[in-house]
Amino acid sequence: MLKIYRIVFFICSIFCICLSSLHASQYGPNTLFQAPYESDEYIGNFTGTFCAGKTDQSYDRSGNVVPFLQNYGKEDILLGFIDPLTHDDPFKKIGVMDFSGSVQFECLNLSYYKNIMHHMFLGIGTIVQNLNIYIHESDLQLLQPLTSDEQRSLELFESKIPKQINTSGILSTYLETGYNRTYTELKSVHELQLFLRGAILTPQWMEGADLNLLQYPFTGNMTFGYQVIGTVTAQLTKHMSFGVFGTVNSFQSKVIDAPYNEHIPNNQLFIDKKIRAQYTPGTVYNGVVYWQLNNFNRNFTIMAGLSFMYGTPRKIKPLNPNSLYVASELQTTLRVNATLESWNLNALFLELDYNFLTKDNPQGPCISLFFNTPLSGYHYPKINGIGGEFGLTFNYYI
Repeated sequence: MLKIYRIVFFICSIFCICLSSLHASQYGPNTLFQAPYESDEYIGNFTGTFCAGKTDQSYDRSGNVVPFLQNYGKEDILLGFIDPLTHDDPFKKIGVMDFSGSVQFECLNLSYYKNIMHHMFLGIGTIVQNLNIYIHESDLQLLQPLTSDEQRSLELFESKIPKQINTSGILSTYLETGYNRTYTELKSVHELQLFLRGAILTPQWMEGADLNLLQYPFTGNMTFGYQVIGTVTAQLTKHMSFGVFGTVNSFQSKVIDAPYNEHIPNNQLFIDKKIRAQYTPGTVYNGVVYWQLNNFNRNFTIMAGLSFMYGTPRKIKPLNPNSLYVASELQTTLRVNATLESWNLNALFLELDYNFLTKDNPQGPCISLFFNTPLSGYHYPKINGIGGEFGLTFNYYI
C-alpha cells in the first residue's frame, strides 16, 4: 500500500523553499534582504535572529489566493492505492481528493562576522528551523460505489493521512567573505556604502518523518549552494538613506531517488513511484529596494522596502530513462509537475531598530523588530512573518 504520509509530506514541504532558502541562504535577518554590515575597521558582530510565521493560504498558478495545498488541484485516487493486490485494473480511477491545510515555522539564525584589513570581512553562521504541516481537511469524492472490502480498504487508506507533520534541525551552516566599504568624500551624497558578499552553504541536517522525501524537492540546502550578494546604500539626506539589494543563489546537482508519476501525471500529492535521477535545485534571484530613516533620534532607525523573489524551475534528469516503462510520459510528467515549477513572491517589509551605538563608541547591542507580508505571488505560500534580532557589536584587533 502506498505510504500516504510520505507523499503528503513530499508536497507539503513546498513551504520549505520559503524559509530554507530564505534563511539558510541568509538573504537577511528579516528573511527578505540583508542590510550591509558595519564597515568600521576590525568591528566584529554576533547576531541572533528569530522569526516565525503561519498561514493557511497559498498563491496558485494564476496568482489567486486559495487554501494551502489546494493550489495543486484535486488528486486522482486509483483503485491500486487502496488495494494494491486487486485483481481489477489497479489504475482505475475511483474518486478524487481535495486537501487543505496550514503551515507554521520557527527559525533561529546565529551568525558572527569580523571586519579585517583592506575593507574585507569574514563570517560564519548556522540556521536552526522547526517546521509543522497541518492537514485540516481531505475531502474525498467517490466516482462509483465501492464493495464492502473496498470501503474498509479506503478507510484504512484515509487513516494513513496524518493530521500533523513535523521536522526540525540544522537547516544549513554557511561560510562567508566579502568587501565592505563606506565612501564619505562624495559631493552628490552624504555617504555611499558598497557591500559585496559571497557565501558557501552546506547541506542541511534535520530530523522528522521520511527525511529523504522532506529534503529532496524544495530545500536547496539539500545540496551545497553558492551565493553572491551586492548592496549599495546612499545617505541622501541627513535623515534618509536609499538602498538597492540583489542576490543570486545557485546549487549543485545531486543523484537521488526522485518521486514521479507514471500513470497519473496530474497528481501532485499522490506520487506512486520513484526513480534514480539527477536532481538540480532551481536558481533563486532576489531584489530589494528599501528606504531608511535615521539620525532623527540617535537610538532609533526605521526601515521599509519592497522585495521581489523568483525561483527558477527545478530539474530532474533520469539516469537511465530507456529502462522505464513509459519513458516519454515520464519526461512530460517531470516537466509539468507543479512541484517543480518556478515561483515568485512580492513582499513588503517593515523594520524598527533600537541601538546603543554612537559614532564615538561603535560598540554595544542593537535590538530589531521586523514584519513582512506578501503582496502577490505564484506557487508560493501567502505567509506573514514576524521576528526579532539581537546584535552585539565590539571592536578588537587581530
